[in-house]
Amino acid sequence: MSPRWFTDAAASGPAAIPPDFTEFEQLHFEAIREFACNDANVDWENLRCLDAAGTVIHDMSNGLKAAPSTDKMEAAIASRTGVRQWHNHPSEDSLSHHDWQFAGRSPNIEILALNKRGSFFVGRIPRWDDRFHHIFPWLPSLSGDLFFKMDRLAKDRHLDFSLWDPLGKLTGHVLNTALATCSSVRYAYHLSAYDQEVFDSCSKLQIMQDGLEYARLAIEQELECLRLWKALKTDGDRARGLDYLRKAAGEE
Repeated sequence: MSPRWFTDAAASGPAAIPPDFTEFEQLHFEAIREFACNDANVDWENLRCLDAAGTVIHDMSNGLKAAPSTDKMEAAIASRTGVRQWHNHPSEDSLSHHDWQFAGRSPNIEILALNKRGSFFVGRIPRWDDRFHHIFPWLPSLSGDLFFKMDRLAKDRHLDFSLWDPLGKLTGHVLNTALATCSSVRYAYHLSAYDQEVFDSCSKLQIMQDGLEYARLAIEQELECLRLWKALKTDGDRARGLDYLRKAAGEE
């Protein structure tokens, strides 16, 4: 059967998608969500490796903070027929840099992360960019900066205090939206009714838009620095070039 990549809808940029699951997929989605909502599983991930057609589960695993990829999962990946790695995120946020690194192993891997509220976030990389070797490990640093940026915006614009914590849990979503806007990754998502309400409330105060722009500009600058770095011939030239570009950006 042909793959059902949820990220096909994001071929032209980040895209909101409906929860269009097969009965088989819905069963496993709800099982992962039930696992995540169990108080005994705080800080634990449940990972399920499904085929790309949504008809078979190759294997599943649990892990503290991160669930491991098993031998059966690795065999399914090696077959190059397409797999989807579905899991919950104890952070309740979108795809992590580890998820993007795993997706970068093959265009035949799609990663889905879900939260307790029923939102889910999906990523795939059909075309690899060597700059991702640097960008993905750098994302946690940018995520921290973005979190504090949006937190300051929330305070300055008098966002209702009850929404501060839910806003923080959408930091990764804003970051990944920016990443998909200016790179070859594909990113699709579905926000639960509650998460959408939080998003809309923050958008009325321009918090989401300004956070997205902050992340987009940072990623574009880093990508451009890396492009120029690759064009320089010696390590010394590269170091001086990157230093100059970052100083120039800071002065602006």
